[in-house]
Amino acid sequence: MFTVLRWLCVPPAALAAWYLALILALLLHTAVEGFCPPDQVVSGACFAPWFLRFSDVLICFGAALAASLIVLAAFLVAPSHRFYVAWATFIVGACVALCFAALLGAWAECASALAAGALAAYLLTRNSMPPNYSPKLTAPE
Repeated sequence: MFTVLRWLCVPPAALAAWYLALILALLLHTAVEGFCPPDQVVSGACFAPWFLRFSDVLICFGAALAASLIVLAAFLVAPSHRFYVAWATFIVGACVALCFAALLGAWAECASALAAGALAAYLLTRNSMPPNYSPKLTAPE
């Protein structure tokens, strides 16, 4: 029964990881926005040249953070088959990122998420190959 509950908790854990990344990125954005010179604030928004570039970088950072935290959360909550869970989570996330990029033209954010998600999946699974994995290649006879 406990195993079933853990499997059921994988999607909510991934969603919670996404919200955590969103909150952290928004907090960072708000903190840095405090450094905006008062003469470059219009209706509460900062229009300093450096801040506009920072916002672009922060969005890419948030996408990368979300991708890596989602893969990590799914990997940690899954009761077994963690290798497959990590890579399946990355593949599903990659499909979502590519769809958003195609619809919104957010290719830099997509690239950030793909790179961070793949790196997270690789780092989490590099020492745990799937069952029946054999790195020895044999020539066909």
